[in-house]
Amino acid sequence: MKHIWKIVLIIILSICSIYFGFTYYYQKHFLPRTYFGNMPISGMSLNKANTIINQNLSNEALKITLNNETLKELPRKNFIDKNTLISVLKDQMAKQNAFLWPTHLATKNQINFTDILNNETLEKTKEPLINWLNKYNRNKKDAINANIKFENNKFIITDDKVGTKINTNQAIDKILNSIVQNKSIVNLDDCLEQPTIKKDSKKLQEDFAKIEKFNNIKAEYKFNEQTITIPNDIINSWLSIDDEEKIQVDREKVYNYVSELAKKYNTNGNTIKFKTTNGNTITLPCETYSWSINVDAESEKLANLIEKGNSFTRTPIVQGSASASGPFIGKTYIEVDKGSQHMWFYKDGKEAISTDIVTGRPGQDTPSGVFYVWNKERNAVLRGPGYESPVSYWMPIDWTGVGIHDSNWQVAYGGTRWKDGFGSHGCVNTPPNIMAELFEIVPKGTPVIVYD
Repeated sequence: MKHIWKIVLIIILSICSIYFGFTYYYQKHFLPRTYFGNMPISGMSLNKANTIINQNLSNEALKITLNNETLKELPRKNFIDKNTLISVLKDQMAKQNAFLWPTHLATKNQINFTDILNNETLEKTKEPLINWLNKYNRNKKDAINANIKFENNKFIITDDKVGTKINTNQAIDKILNSIVQNKSIVNLDDCLEQPTIKKDSKKLQEDFAKIEKFNNIKAEYKFNEQTITIPNDIINSWLSIDDEEKIQVDREKVYNYVSELAKKYNTNGNTIKFKTTNGNTITLPCETYSWSINVDAESEKLANLIEKGNSFTRTPIVQGSASASGPFIGKTYIEVDKGSQHMWFYKDGKEAISTDIVTGRPGQDTPSGVFYVWNKERNAVLRGPGYESPVSYWMPIDWTGVGIHDSNWQVAYGGTRWKDGFGSHGCVNTPPNIMAELFEIVPKGTPVIVYD
């Protein structure tokens, strides 16, 4: 029995010795299961822990990566100072209760990297990071927004593209947060500049639906009995889209297009084909009877119609004695055949008058072309070099004094009288009785076709 008590006493004394021995030791050393981040500093003295932590921080860095490539490394020691670290370690040791060291065998004591961060140093990190990012972005590309664009003769929605530039504000926030969270890698893939307008954005799709109809506009012009269609690729080449996604029509391009139409289709200064009573098709210049497109007014009208995006068929705004609407000559006209010395008047497509005439003598020929009756006058006096002739019925057809009138001095009409010394000074001499009838039924504005 006596030996048992000795053994028990020895065990108790040994335990106490161990306990108080560790208690004394942990007065100046960190308790079991004490960590700085993931690094154990248990059993280390203050100076040793400070040295080891500084060494590790010197070897550690935050890697900044993009597309699996390391762009930059930030040494972790840059964000602390020695005074901050030693102060935190001292505080931790001061809080320790060395007598409770056995309880810490199952309890973890944690010192976090954030505990030793120097906020002033962290704040100063921003400026060099911004400078580095600005330098990195210098030759990089901005993000590209999806957009509505005219390409290959039609409107399309272009693709949106992520930029190769890094968004500075996003990147700085992410880097600083990674420093605070003691991460080893920060990936900036999601900090690349993003397009603000994506291809599938609802507004862009709605705008495109409005604009797409311009790809299918059917725009037609009627010039007398001829119809032309403006090609869609030409229409679309006039169009652009402003910042509010509204269609803008290039007025200058429209003006140039209408000017080309005028050169091609104006009857003024051009010729027309005409089928005579005798069945021949002839080509004649348009003289007093003609029209020309009012380019200023018509180009503005056309631009306004295009902007509405609707199909249309129209006759252009013209100026002149004739109209671009309907047939150029129509079914009511006077026809003068100088070769046969004959004249017809057709009203609504039916022959109303047919008569022989006498036209201008050699050297004073009655001009050929398309004219019109621009006036009707009773009891006029026709004057010219060496003559003065009163007439009862006068219908001028050009601007030089040529017209159709009665001629009571002629004793006969037709044949070759025009070149046998009885020809007129250029007018169309008509039998008085026929002229009286013609004067009554011919409206002002009636086309007069004169040919040889």
